Amino acid sequence: EQPLSLDYLEFMSPQDEPDNPSGSLWVVVQKMAMAFLRSFTSDYNNINSAASGDIQVKDVIDVWVARGKEWADLIQNMADSDFTVKTGIGVRINLLPASTIGSNTSTSVSPLMLAVVSGRAPDVAIGSDAITPVELGIRGSVVDLTGFFNYQEVAARFLKGANDALAFQGKTYALPETMDFQIMMVRQDI
Repeated sequence: EQPLSLDYLEFMSPQDEPDNPSGSLWVVVQKMAMAFLRSFTSDYNNINSAASGDIQVKDVIDVWVARGKEWADLIQNMADSDFTVKTGIGVRINLLPASTIGSNTSTSVSPLMLAVVSGRAPDVAIGSDAITPVELGIRGSVVDLTGFFNYQEVAARFLKGANDALAFQGKTYALPETMDFQIMMVRQDI
């Protein structure tokens, strides 16, 4: 049921040769040069929109996304078209390199932990490992989600046990973003 998007459509008889939709060499070089020049002015870390058109935004939340740019763009579009329209709260997406929010980073320093210590933490972080929310929760840096009126309803959307790694002493500090599992396969014929 998704809409179809076409870039180019050409009707012709079977004996005709199709046109070259990419254009001449000059057109291709010109487009590449323009894309190169635009790359110096694009802010790849900030996917900001915060509001679209005539929506009155009463507040803005900061969301850090440690995923690819396509994910950040998608989240920003979903927030603008649904969340902001319904709540009047704008969403500012800030893009971080993938897998850098958690404590299991290659540098052993979490940008999220540094932001918390400096008092500049985001309102929401997406792309963290399971350890970081509990570490922050033990230190009183994140909110216990079980205190929200609709927590049980939201938690029921996930498989039983999916929230276990995100909880400590009866308090839950995050919700799963993705669910996966480890498997071991054994061939019995060898």
